[in-house]
Amino acid sequence: LPSASAMPAGLADSDGQWGEDSPSIQWSGDRRSRRRLDDDDGGDDDKKSPPPPPPSPSPPPAPLPPSWHEVLLNGGWANCYPLSNGADRVANSPTSEQSDSMGAPFTLSQCMEKCKERFDWTTRCNSVTWHPSQLKCWLRANVRLDGAGCRSGGDQYRNIRDDTNRRADRSADRHTDRPEPAAAEPSSAVASSAEPSFVVAREAQPERVLEAAEGLDGRGSFCDQEHVAAFLQLATDKDLIMAAMPSMDRATPGPEYDDYPSMVPAVIAKLATVTTKAQKDEVKLFDGKLNVAVGLMSTLMLGYGSTVEEIMLHSIGESCAVADAGVAVWKNKLRNSRVRPTTVIQTNYPNEDFTINDGITVLGKHFQALVRVMPHSEFPSGSSCMCQAIKEFLTEFWPNLPLARQGKPVTYDPATTAVILSEQEMPKIPLTGAVNPSGSGYTTVTLSDRCGETRLEGGMHFEAAVPAGRTLCDGMGTAAAKTTMTLVPGLAAGIPLREALAPSPPCAADCCAAETACDEDACNVCIAQCNASAWTLPWFDVVEARMQAFGLGSRRDADSRSQPFHQASRAHIVLMAMFSALIGTVMKSESIYQTRQTSSIDAVIWNSFAACSPDLMAIKFGQSKDAAEPLVRTGQTSTDARLAAAVHAVACAVPTLLPGAPKSFMKSVPYALFTPIMGFAESLVEKCGDPISSDTDYSPECLRGWYLAEPSPSRIGQVTCYELIFFRTQDSWNSLGTEGNCTEGRPYCEPFADYTDYNPESGACVNEKVSA
Repeated sequence: LPSASAMPAGLADSDGQWGEDSPSIQWSGDRRSRRRLDDDDGGDDDKKSPPPPPPSPSPPPAPLPPSWHEVLLNGGWANCYPLSNGADRVANSPTSEQSDSMGAPFTLSQCMEKCKERFDWTTRCNSVTWHPSQLKCWLRANVRLDGAGCRSGGDQYRNIRDDTNRRADRSADRHTDRPEPAAAEPSSAVASSAEPSFVVAREAQPERVLEAAEGLDGRGSFCDQEHVAAFLQLATDKDLIMAAMPSMDRATPGPEYDDYPSMVPAVIAKLATVTTKAQKDEVKLFDGKLNVAVGLMSTLMLGYGSTVEEIMLHSIGESCAVADAGVAVWKNKLRNSRVRPTTVIQTNYPNEDFTINDGITVLGKHFQALVRVMPHSEFPSGSSCMCQAIKEFLTEFWPNLPLARQGKPVTYDPATTAVILSEQEMPKIPLTGAVNPSGSGYTTVTLSDRCGETRLEGGMHFEAAVPAGRTLCDGMGTAAAKTTMTLVPGLAAGIPLREALAPSPPCAADCCAAETACDEDACNVCIAQCNASAWTLPWFDVVEARMQAFGLGSRRDADSRSQPFHQASRAHIVLMAMFSALIGTVMKSESIYQTRQTSSIDAVIWNSFAACSPDLMAIKFGQSKDAAEPLVRTGQTSTDARLAAAVHAVACAVPTLLPGAPKSFMKSVPYALFTPIMGFAESLVEKCGDPISSDTDYSPECLRGWYLAEPSPSRIGQVTCYELIFFRTQDSWNSLGTEGNCTEGRPYCEPFADYTDYNPESGACVNEKVSA
């Protein structure tokens, strides 16, 4: 059993860095780097180090087949273009005149086939092994010529910043009128063999700029990113979990988007209203949708005393509503491909003063939004869309919950009932550590309103994007709520929700659960009461666990009936500890991937609950949007059994869904209590096949047989996880990295890589008027 020191410490004061020793998930195919010739790090030019001398030139490569143009960068990267004029091979990057003579680029597959004639994928270039499938980032991102009059730029090439803006830290140099860096010219210079540099010729496009210079990596390279999850442009109704795909015609940029400069005054005016710490904290709060999700769950637990079953039923519905809305709004963003206010202001008004938040006056070329600006399309607002779905879900679902404050029933009202507690009751959002700035808490209505409005007050959006997001996702949250309620058949029969869920207290719930700590002998008696079955939640000192989980100073605070923390049972502690072990890794992902990860984790937990019940239903991604029978029913019905199965299911799923989280999960209380298998049991894979292999056929009969041969919490968790992972990894998200006929494996075929050759500079964006 875990000691007290193994309990999750300070969830309420957490900085969100659970599992900080785990690597960040890098969505390959979306992050790009390139070397700038001027090595500009935002400092004074006279402080720059001189460039390293170029190495001795390498022998020229053999010619390519006739009619092909080759761009060699460091001898290893190549771009393949058909020539329209039959020009000879050019050894270095093309000039603008040469570029204009080229035809349209071949597709990636065509390029790969031709380049494979020239490059062996074991060829070593500057001590780094490359493969032709990696040509994609240069094919589109660096020397792309689309001939549509709408080129190289957009927010798809913004740098990624690891930290949010800190304007106060940079205020001293806001008005320093530094000379503009020299434009990069075609060059064949290369860096040392240990770390290749990339010299890329791009036609100058002054109307589109990078978001900021602060994203330099300290070595002169930008961290650029194309539109995240570009494959979602192909998403259809079957890619959604509970809702139907809305018509993309619901959200179409109006005439104001044909004249970006006309929208700038409203952006500046909104940003200028932000003058207090509470306002800035609110912008940051709603910038992370996990803050909202965890705030809602924590309010149910600490504010209304909801059971773990009620919390998870809410969570599976809310996370699926947000995931569906996320896919819909991403599809629309990819269709519209609009730039952010930062681009317009920096491009058009570089030397004009703007008064923004906190009364700061800043030159246009130094303008930044209040928090990190995402590198995907501005229109429509993803936040307003997702929060519209949350509003509808809460409005439709929460009236079923048996809410109570200090023993008194609470009748839910979307305009008056707090769905996130006030800052006095919950100063920080548990697990994420985000500051809660609301003195009165957030109701369903105010949560949705402020979620959208803070995107304008932070300077991340133009005004029209927020109502457009709400319009696009109208009805998606309601659909998710209706499906969620069908997971509990008793509701349709008129049975109250809590009775229909049939929760039970943890084993020995009242044993040594008082203000005064028990001695060792008394604790051993409690432990012995819960050792009879693997389906039972092991005993631990719940009061001590509350102290450490919520950062409380005494057992009195943890047990006082005047405080909300006494409502956290051992079952609540285990459930929240599972999330705390994973959330640090989830927070490192881009928001659209966060929605996929959280809905998947919620699904394995809820489906485990359903398997340990007489009639609760499961939600089966990739098979049906309707409530379905769980794969097998265990005959166990206690809350302890449900949590035991869920811990095993999550441990099974984490290595696949969140590759950066296993270390953190293995340090958690649930892992210490149940010691589950991380990943899939060898005997299960041997009998039923590898669920993440495209060669495996799904067989529910095989899974049931494997479970029934040796029923246990471990085995029900394993088969529940197997079913979800099988369908989750073979959907349209390319989570196996095999789309686009990529068969060489990692690192060449990365999970979630784009396979659509998405071009952000085409379609409607050719009509944009970015320049003043």
